[in-house]
Amino acid sequence: MRIWPRIFALFYLLMAGGAAWRTVEHTRAEARCFDQIWNKESVQNEGAQFVSRYLKAEHPIIGPFVWPSIKQALDLPSLQESARELGTEIPHLAQLAEREAALAAWWSWLLLSVSLLYLVAAMAVPDSHRTRRVLFALAGVATILFAVGMAAPAMVILTIPSVSVESGKLAFVLQHEIRSILSVIAGLFSSGHWMIGVLLAAFSIVTPLIKTTLTVIATTTASSSLHGKITRFLHAIGKWAMADVFVAAVLLAYFALNSQEATKAIPCPGLYYFVGYCLLSMVTTLLLAKLDFLGEDKPPEPGKKPGFAIIGGLFGGALLLIVAGGIYTFEKYPVPAVPMELNDSQVSLPAHHWHQIPLSVPHAGILSIEVRVTRGNAVNVALIRADQLSKIEQTNGVIDAGNLQRASLPAFKAVQAKVYNRTSQIDKGDFLIVLQDPTRGILSATKSDIEIHAELRND
Repeated sequence: MRIWPRIFALFYLLMAGGAAWRTVEHTRAEARCFDQIWNKESVQNEGAQFVSRYLKAEHPIIGPFVWPSIKQALDLPSLQESARELGTEIPHLAQLAEREAALAAWWSWLLLSVSLLYLVAAMAVPDSHRTRRVLFALAGVATILFAVGMAAPAMVILTIPSVSVESGKLAFVLQHEIRSILSVIAGLFSSGHWMIGVLLAAFSIVTPLIKTTLTVIATTTASSSLHGKITRFLHAIGKWAMADVFVAAVLLAYFALNSQEATKAIPCPGLYYFVGYCLLSMVTTLLLAKLDFLGEDKPPEPGKKPGFAIIGGLFGGALLLIVAGGIYTFEKYPVPAVPMELNDSQVSLPAHHWHQIPLSVPHAGILSIEVRVTRGNAVNVALIRADQLSKIEQTNGVIDAGNLQRASLPAFKAVQAKVYNRTSQIDKGDFLIVLQDPTRGILSATKSDIEIHAELRND
């Protein structure tokens, strides 16, 4: 090979290596955010809120007296502490996870775009060594995919049991694991499964590195004797050509063990990258085995079988598109989580007054709002965007009931309701739950006690 293809390859490895590193870092950061979220969505935090709602609904009189004993017996946190973690810290972590996911996707698209351009450039420049150059490019791209596939999270395992009772549903994260292929191998060694760990390490780390190294040597050297040695060795390990796919199948089976109805397994970008590497490595090995110069003790003839370059480049580009499609699917697939509690409060609303409750929705999903008047007058309920308040509030500090209903999101408005329960799709943003007591006269109550509960869950 000439010197400029090597310089071009070095430039690609620097750019792709930087993008790969950033992809892994942001993917891991996103995984850490979800790990903290699921730690907070524990049975203790969710159980404290659930027991509190249950006592209020079923035993409103004796509930405050038995709550301390239940809290101590079940080792539950205080209502304030659990409400802070579920209602404040989790939305903040969800925003951080969303930001890290966007950055990981951006760097991932950059990596795949640079890799595709590298393959196209290797195919586009015609010369006598185009076949070698394309195979060298395929080996370089496969190496980058292999590195990301090994280091990035490959699978998420969630166990979210749900217990339904008459007063509601208790859902919490019982167990969660975020694993990369490297962490799976390390876990096997640390747990004493040395034999399986050695086999997986041999097939998923050692064998791919050997194949990639031999491919690079075969496409860069002009030594006929070295060609012969590489040929014989490739034939010797040819029986292991499917080892990479075997490893991917073993990993999928490992993650699927002990799956139950409440257990969900979600593939992550690391698995897509690793499968992309496996397929790309198979194509590269197949093309190398079919080239005449690998089976002869002489240098390749210039221009020999140029069609292999086109075939290899097309296969490589197609596999990169497959990896990109997998990553796009993952980004569009919401990570399942238990419902996120956005508000759980009580207000005392004087007659002929109104009250606003801020509601921050950290991501798009299904919003459920429950309002119940425990004592007092029926109220008007509306959910408006935060920037709409100034348009419906009059100069004297009151709001018009008609304007309020017109400004409300259609799925969340109600008039003269004592029991209110609405559920609908909602986008990310800042909103206000507005409660208005429109009653007048001596027969109406002077104030109304109202309970409000809002939660958000994924689609």
